[in-house]
Amino acid sequence: MKKVEPHTLPFLPVVPGNSLICTESKTDQRKGMDNDDEYYDELSPHGEIVAKYHVWHHMSIYPPQPVDQGWRKTSADGKLIATGKKK
Repeated sequence: MKKVEPHTLPFLPVVPGNSLICTESKTDQRKGMDNDDEYYDELSPHGEIVAKYHVWHHMSIYPPQPVDQGWRKTSADGKLIATGKKK
């Protein structure tokens, strides 16, 4: 696990004072797609997991190379809180 400064992912709605830990990072190519997926835990100042994020960047390897990129925030127990697109 790697600590990540929230300001490096400004599109994520991290609560001020909380921190991020990258728990998993995957890159693969399949069915003509280049897929990058990252998973983060949002930690309170006391070290408790208060939310989880899935951030993705999926791009076709074929012209015109459309891209699907975004994020999803869930509660620690998996309930959807918010979603958005990376800018």
